[in-house]
Amino acid sequence: MDKAQKRIFDQARRLVRFGSENPSLQSDTFYQKVNQKLVQIVSHLDKLYKKQQLIKSKKGPIKQESRQELESVCLQVANLLKGYGNFYEFTPFTSLKGFGKNQLYKYSGINLLINSEKLKGILDQYPVESKEAKVDCVLKQDLIGCIDSFEELLDMPKRTNQNCKNTSKQIRDGLKQYQNLLNDVILPYVRGKYEKDNNDLIESFERVLKSDKIARRKISLAGRITDSEGKPIHRPRVAVDKKKPMIKRGKKGNYFIKNLTGGIHTLQFSCHEYETVEKKVLITKSSVYRLDVVMKRNSEPLSVSNDQLAVNCKE
Repeated sequence: MDKAQKRIFDQARRLVRFGSENPSLQSDTFYQKVNQKLVQIVSHLDKLYKKQQLIKSKKGPIKQESRQELESVCLQVANLLKGYGNFYEFTPFTSLKGFGKNQLYKYSGINLLINSEKLKGILDQYPVESKEAKVDCVLKQDLIGCIDSFEELLDMPKRTNQNCKNTSKQIRDGLKQYQNLLNDVILPYVRGKYEKDNNDLIESFERVLKSDKIARRKISLAGRITDSEGKPIHRPRVAVDKKKPMIKRGKKGNYFIKNLTGGIHTLQFSCHEYETVEKKVLITKSSVYRLDVVMKRNSEPLSVSNDQLAVNCKE
């Protein structure tokens, strides 16, 4: 679920709880039937949400663990074969290449799978010599098992993506079903029956439906930082509300701060060889505000006041 879908889902859960706990609605036979349908939708969405989270959270660590097991078995088998080949001068084993620890580690998933299949093919081609090299049936089965497990996990992202898409579609359908039930049945019924005689219920009902919207931060502050002669100051530091200062790299002295909330903010402007300037700005609505700043050198007097309100560019 994205943030918008999560807010709708949370609203549906609040509405279920409200319908189950409100005394007037508890005695309303029709509403309780509707609430049962709502409970089914919310329960289904809850299962889908948990399934979606599970699909997204797993697979990565499992795949890495499977790869490490395959690398370890390949290294063990290859070392046994090479040792036998070098001792008995058996060329098919001495010519094995690409199975060192560092080489296996650098392979992509598909190349590791290809090389491990080659190693398995050599064991099948020379069963007697492999057995004499101490590659017994158990070790060979370990190699085969690791190959099969890793191959399955390599194919898993495709299936995982498809499962995610299917689950996301089911979530969208479930949320649409809830919204249709809310707009076509619940809202008209509750307002039509209780609006005149039960204001407390209506007010509580409206509060339940009110979305917990995430505060949007669309307010920006821009301006220019210069010295007393009007020359731009290079690489000044700007700190908002005493947080870690940001270094502005523009050569023209311009700065831009985005994602501010409404209210009063304290800005600090500092730079090497200049006195720190502190200003308070009052932000009242979403817009782009402008605040130009003049800084003085450490030994230079400055007549400009440090208390200044930002000017709304649209005003």
